[in-house]
Amino acid sequence: MDGLLQAGNGRLPVRQVSYYERFALLLSHRRAAVGVAALAFVMSLPAIAMGLAADDFDLGFAVLRDPLSAYAFQSRDPSERHAQLLAQREAGTISWWADLDFHQAFFRPLSSLSLALDFRAWPSAPWLMHIENGLVFALSILIAASLYKALGLTARVRGLATAFFAVQGTQSMTVGWISGRNTLLATLFGFIAIRLFIAARSGGGARMLGLSLVSFAAALASAEVGVSAIAYVFAYAVCVGDQAAPTAHPERVRVAAPKPQLSALAPFALLIVSWLTYYKLNGYGVKNSGFYIDVVNDPGRFLSNLACAIPIYLASQLTAPYASFSVLAPSAGPVLAGLSLLILYATRRLWLPWVRDDTRARVLALGALLSIIPLGSSPPQDRMVPFVALGVCGLIALIVEERLGSASGTAQQKGARRLLFLHAVWAPFVFIPYLFGSMALVAGGGGLLLDRSLGDDPRSVVLVNAPAFLPVHFFATRRAWFGRAHPPIDLLYAGGSELELTRTGEQTLQLTAAGGYDTPLNLDRAPGRPLHEGEVISTARMRTQVLQTRDGAPTRMRFDFNEPLRDVRLFLWNGRHVEPLPLPSIGDKAHIPVASAM
Repeated sequence: MDGLLQAGNGRLPVRQVSYYERFALLLSHRRAAVGVAALAFVMSLPAIAMGLAADDFDLGFAVLRDPLSAYAFQSRDPSERHAQLLAQREAGTISWWADLDFHQAFFRPLSSLSLALDFRAWPSAPWLMHIENGLVFALSILIAASLYKALGLTARVRGLATAFFAVQGTQSMTVGWISGRNTLLATLFGFIAIRLFIAARSGGGARMLGLSLVSFAAALASAEVGVSAIAYVFAYAVCVGDQAAPTAHPERVRVAAPKPQLSALAPFALLIVSWLTYYKLNGYGVKNSGFYIDVVNDPGRFLSNLACAIPIYLASQLTAPYASFSVLAPSAGPVLAGLSLLILYATRRLWLPWVRDDTRARVLALGALLSIIPLGSSPPQDRMVPFVALGVCGLIALIVEERLGSASGTAQQKGARRLLFLHAVWAPFVFIPYLFGSMALVAGGGGLLLDRSLGDDPRSVVLVNAPAFLPVHFFATRRAWFGRAHPPIDLLYAGGSELELTRTGEQTLQLTAAGGYDTPLNLDRAPGRPLHEGEVISTARMRTQVLQTRDGAPTRMRFDFNEPLRDVRLFLWNGRHVEPLPLPSIGDKAHIPVASAM
């Protein structure tokens, strides 16, 4: 849009500076990345109000026992683990349907040591732990900006990409959770490894390559997601290969196909093999989990999950965070994957030309795509996306600058304006709410809800339903952390089904759930390990018999209690509230609504 500038008695026509131009010019300043990182750190500070949540209590207890094994949730010794799970089931801190061969132990010594220092130095100051998370995130942003520069993005484009990466709501969910330290450290060390690899390929030599390997090893020792760094190392070796490092161009530049330099990957491959070997030989890994997938022992389930995860992660990063819906509603996974494929197809004219014509875009796109592979071992989660976001945000910045920073037609600019709105306007508004993701979701918030609802009455509690077992577990661990006693509690059902509760005797209840136990947040039993009709499980306070199943999921259960029901407190999860349930008379039935996962 043209304006007029008065100059003496003449009038000179000039072009008005658009809001986008001002935004892009601001982000192209040589110190813009520092400002963006500082802004992201300040935006992370409200998480201080959350304190400890969900896994934080488990990790706090764990590092006091062993500072290097916070994330080994079960013993790595099979016999000791079986006894541990049996004792936990008797105590009610795992579910009655838990598989006693369930295993979940992650090798994350650097992240564990980081938390051990926190919980030993200032266990009563979780606000300091949140500040540490924010600082690690800010450092990752600075390394991301350096990576974009090394990939040849112009000052304006890398400024946009850095800003998009920094204010994502999906990023803040990890930043706001103390237990997310593992993902933050793996991201930081992984980004450094990629940056040093590019420096090594650009003339830095063996020293830079060695430092890159050291940083990659630190990423692997922080969290399994750190292996995603190899995706960008591979993408750079293949897409840039024997050519000079990408240089900044204002437009897409088609170049001759490079000769891949796969030999440069050999030391990284050797490091990954060594890491996996140590991982397996020392009893780390997952087994019989309803949430995490053992890739070696269940490749079919992994590939099926990955097929859904790839389009969900890419499309949700391109548009808005919705990947975690597949956790809250497992049956929605294939539907979300289908919708994500439609989004990617509908937007292909925005991103496909760049991936086809520009080396920088190919590195970013291929790196983002391949970084999803390790994420296929669990349902898609918005908090697991830093490596995916690195590539997608760079690609979005290229698109936006090409369409809005030039004289493109209105039709060409339309899609770019929507991308700019989503990633520069809407994303910052959801950043702070997503900080409290671990508290708002069933794990953290549900535990607090139980804590308020059950009070300090020491009598036994029978909780008829919950969206998952995790709220019960975190209710118990939270009280233990603060030195408060918790009443014995038994959860009868977890899932998203309406229920029919029938009192069939003085000490007997029968529960019918048409939808079965259907949520992957029931971590401790894999789909391939179903309960069978007639199976009986006895715990300290009740005997459970599976009367009917469907597709391996119990749909009708009988519960015989060791004490009269009139002596226990009966509760139900009614929507978003936990409230007392009047004890039905013998022969009477009660309808139980769906328990909300939020």
